[in-house]
Amino acid sequence: MRARIRSLLVNLCLLAVTTAVTCAAAEIGLRLFRPQPLEAAYVWPDGTLRHIPSFVYRYSRPGFSNLVSFNALGLRGPEVAAGKRAGVPRVLFLGDSFVEGKQVADDEVLTSVISRLAARDGRPLEVINAGVAGYGTTDELLLWEKLGRSLRPDLVVVGFYPNDVRNNLERRWFVLRDGAIVPGHAPHLPKVRWIYDLRKLLASHSHLWMLLKAGKTAWHEREEEAIREEEETKEGVPLQPGLLETEDVFAIEPSAEIARGWTLTEALLSELKRRVDSAGARFVLAVFPSRYQVDDALWRAHAAAAGLDPDRYDMEIPDRRLAAWAASTGTEIVDLLPDFRSRNTGNSFYFSIDAHWNPAGQELAGEVIYRGLRPAGF
Repeated sequence: MRARIRSLLVNLCLLAVTTAVTCAAAEIGLRLFRPQPLEAAYVWPDGTLRHIPSFVYRYSRPGFSNLVSFNALGLRGPEVAAGKRAGVPRVLFLGDSFVEGKQVADDEVLTSVISRLAARDGRPLEVINAGVAGYGTTDELLLWEKLGRSLRPDLVVVGFYPNDVRNNLERRWFVLRDGAIVPGHAPHLPKVRWIYDLRKLLASHSHLWMLLKAGKTAWHEREEEAIREEEETKEGVPLQPGLLETEDVFAIEPSAEIARGWTLTEALLSELKRRVDSAGARFVLAVFPSRYQVDDALWRAHAAAAGLDPDRYDMEIPDRRLAAWAASTGTEIVDLLPDFRSRNTGNSFYFSIDAHWNPAGQELAGEVIYRGLRPAGF
């Protein structure tokens, strides 16, 4: 009996060692030949999605590889002092992955560009980058209450990207009720903290873990797509091509869901502006274009490949709608679309791999926003 137990323990040890060696070899191979995009964001105890504090990691995709730095507040960039420097306005940027800009190096992201331009003109600014990938306006409102207000900014710039409309529908931190924005569901906090912390550690350091996670996600998406196609076929509903980015937001005849999303989004922006104003800061909305808004040839090629009728879409709907909202609320707005369109030559400003701004796009965004802020005295 003891011999059997000893043999079993030896086999288990061999299995563990073999598994560990295999995983280590796979990890090294992936790092060298096929690095995976790591994750640095997690849900903080206050319910906000932010980054690992005081964390530096390498974010790599085919076409770029950057060191990305986060300060003790989980925000991209240098540390934020408790007190503001005399005579130096503090500017807080709220937004999603376009503001976070992990596709470019620390000194190439738009907030760094704006800091350099202001220093060049002898009018230094302290620019804080509070962008987080996946954010919508509802997340930005939550972050303002949990952190942004305490930083006492003089100016708050909110970056809007078209997929914010859908993000706002998916989040439930704040909801529209009887015409007013009120708290909705509290953000989900993990019940077993050590398991969540272990996943966070693996997601931010292990390329093998992220490859397995991506495979699991892809499998679930295929399962869901197969179920949807089966249901649509049974009901006799013609199959619709999958929307790859934000196409539904540009539809001339939007679905009821998107119409509801726009109503919610405008109410969220109004509430965020009201709270920023009440804190004594100025509010500016910066409207970020998608690559399909900037490059018509790229949009038509995508529409053809996806089986979409481009005549059923108007690529300026978000810009016109937000301009109307800004006019009705007295909001300062900076629309980046005209400059991006006029300077574009063959998708000049976006990475093909993930549709985010490349260094040239971040540079242009910083220039346009800085130019828009100067009349306001910043």
